[in-house]
Amino acid sequence: MFEMAAWREYRADYDSSTFQVLGLIVLLTFAVVYLYRRLFLIRYPADAPRVRDVGKSRFSLRTRWAYYTDCANLLHEAYERVSS
Repeated sequence: MFEMAAWREYRADYDSSTFQVLGLIVLLTFAVVYLYRRLFLIRYPADAPRVRDVGKSRFSLRTRWAYYTDCANLLHEAYERVSS
């Protein structure tokens, strides 16, 4: 017959190693994301002109939506603003 003490010891070892592996996976994921954002993300100047969001450092959701749904008009508007 299998003793309960041996079963509890096996289960405790399995649980702690599982949490260690999960913690390591989470830590590595955050490290990779941090390194990607730090080393490979393109940084545009803060004073770069925005098409519809003048004076802001990011595009609004409305402008992002227009880029995906009506890109031709958005690019036409940008062309008209820059060329004038």
